[in-house]
Amino acid sequence: MLYDLGLQSSSAYFYNGLLMVFTFTIARIIPFPFYLYNVISVTGTDAYNASGFGRYIVWSSLFTLDILYFIWYRKMLRGAVKVWKSHAGKNDALRSDSRVKSGKQG
Repeated sequence: MLYDLGLQSSSAYFYNGLLMVFTFTIARIIPFPFYLYNVISVTGTDAYNASGFGRYIVWSSLFTLDILYFIWYRKMLRGAVKVWKSHAGKNDALRSDSRVKSGKQG
């Protein structure tokens, strides 16, 4: 929505992006090893073997979704770094600009 309104250079756009990356990390990336551990720990049990086709759904969804998560996460991190650098450069330019106007340098 901020993009559609043309607010890409606003601080709301910047902080929204950081919050999105943080939330995705907490909700999708960090739980992956725990979920994988749980799936591996029940593999070979009687309930797992009795599940029939369900075990294939678990493993295929595990790998399919997590591959997509990591691809999306990589894109999000690249975008975040790009925005972070441009935001930091903009702030540096504003600081140096204000120093020149006030007569302070260095």
